[in-house]
Amino acid sequence: MRCLVDENIPFAAETFGSHAGLTRFSGRELCPQDLCGADALIVRSTTQVDSALLAEHCPAFVGSCTSGLEHLDTDWLEAAGVAWAHAPGCNAQSVVEYVLCVLAALEVDLATLAGVTIGIIGCGQVGGRLRECVRRLGAQVRVYDPFLNRDQIPELGSLEWVCGADILCLHTPLTRSGPFPTAKMFGREQLERLPPNAILLNAGRGGVIDEAQLLAFMRQRPDLRVALDVWADEPLINTELLGRAQIATPHIAGYSLEGKRRGTLQVYRAFCRHFGFAPTELPELPPVAMEPVPDSLPALLRRVYDPLIDTRNLRQQCGGASNADRGRAFDALRRGRVERRELGVAPIISRKI
Repeated sequence: MRCLVDENIPFAAETFGSHAGLTRFSGRELCPQDLCGADALIVRSTTQVDSALLAEHCPAFVGSCTSGLEHLDTDWLEAAGVAWAHAPGCNAQSVVEYVLCVLAALEVDLATLAGVTIGIIGCGQVGGRLRECVRRLGAQVRVYDPFLNRDQIPELGSLEWVCGADILCLHTPLTRSGPFPTAKMFGREQLERLPPNAILLNAGRGGVIDEAQLLAFMRQRPDLRVALDVWADEPLINTELLGRAQIATPHIAGYSLEGKRRGTLQVYRAFCRHFGFAPTELPELPPVAMEPVPDSLPALLRRVYDPLIDTRNLRQQCGGASNADRGRAFDALRRGRVERRELGVAPIISRKI
């Protein structure tokens, strides 16, 4: 059998390659004719999987080694009889550690979160873990998620109330239909509720923020600190927003080796269930050497990840580039970065505090 696998999916040879011939492809360049003769298609979020891609040559199985579903037309896949799978929660720990590292880079003292209010919009896999983490570190938490109730999340409240937090973290998927669509849900009205010197951090989906309104607001409110890992028109990101944001990274919050490994394994196991294969075991990752643990919290978090390095690189590569060059540079920065490892850093911080 033939399996098409995105070139940026790790451990593909050791998993899918145990049962099928692999053809690797670039996620943004896959064409309908490439699907000819393919039994399975394994993608990441850069590939839109819908009737335009699959109507002519349709595989039996589609898997996405990512937690989000925005790029999969699951209704069409099910109507066409195509089995599909994704990897919810695979990179949640990685995103939580990214958030902590960003806060440290913005000089938030994680040892004194007792006086800080953190708002979380979207309390799913990532938001739920972040909630537990910052509560453990002493923060007061506010949560907005219209799909949950106070029996599940006691800190649940209105969007207006949550937008009054000192630090606001967006972790919602991008949806354009249903009772609570999120596309451009965060605009001028919500921005005006942010208190002085607030931090706005988006590591969910870029289209959730109205970028034009955010830029206009930032021109009027220089006290607002903005950290963006996701952008509305990736890979053609807004260069003015890139220049104004204090932290700007190329959609890599979830890019840990552990997160990628979990994503591959979750989809691989679904692939095996569908085709009746016995799954191949994947060796565990080697442990991360973390001794001695640095004395200062900023030093500890810089060892995990320093977002200022990616911010500098993104500005240098994309700031003055043409559209075509900017798109290529954005994707190249995602592909070529040093692989990050997860350290389960919140318990380490708690012990040090």
